[in-house]
Amino acid sequence: MKFLLKATLVFTLLCFFFDASANPIKGRTTLSGEWKISERIKLEAGYEFRSKSSLCGVERHMLKSGMNYKFNQYLSMGVDYDFIAHYTSASILQPRHRIGMNVIGTYDFGMWSLSLRERVQYTHKSYAVNGFQEPRNEMVLKTRLKLTYLGLNAFEPYTYIELRNTLNAPSFNATYQKDLGIYTDYSFTGYNDVYMNRLRGAIGIQWQVDKRNGLDLRVMLDYTTNKHIETNPQGSVLEAYYIKKKWTPTIVVGYVFSF
Repeated sequence: MKFLLKATLVFTLLCFFFDASANPIKGRTTLSGEWKISERIKLEAGYEFRSKSSLCGVERHMLKSGMNYKFNQYLSMGVDYDFIAHYTSASILQPRHRIGMNVIGTYDFGMWSLSLRERVQYTHKSYAVNGFQEPRNEMVLKTRLKLTYLGLNAFEPYTYIELRNTLNAPSFNATYQKDLGIYTDYSFTGYNDVYMNRLRGAIGIQWQVDKRNGLDLRVMLDYTTNKHIETNPQGSVLEAYYIKKKWTPTIVVGYVFSF
């Protein structure tokens, strides 16, 4: 717990260093608890803080809860709920509710553990949205392949790669008039655009300090591809359309208490 508070303080101090250079690095700190109520069932709850770029400002606060069920040594399943207080670049609050379900397959061989996780995520946006630009209810599929080394007792180094696919982005038909720089003949065709909008790589280490306390330290690198659609509120005019691609590194410090 003290380590987590120190990490948050370090992020705050680094903010003053990085802000002038507009560094793209983001930060996350997590605080969570685990209750193993049986050999197969585990409950989880926690809080997560995310900073904006340059480790400065609040991007979101998250309250998390969930349950995991272990069928056997190879297969487990989990469901969870998150309340998200997300802030825009202009510090405008955009509350969201998220429900997720995941299935994890695990295979141990020697000192290594290989796992594949498939996660479906539903997010409801509880604020005004332009439905022609983004869905109010967003569906996402995440696929993660993770490799963990088990031969260091209390320490478990790991690495993973994750693909995130949006399943119901807005789609449209339009004609771009290159000489005028405008779109004509615009028509909204529904929420049926499916594409991979993030590739994530990560490397980290989990440290089981003692029976009750654990730390998770990792660095993530995201490559995101986002399609931006700008229309008038009535959805009759396409004002702009572009694809934004960028790299974002993130430092994560997490604390887990096991009851």
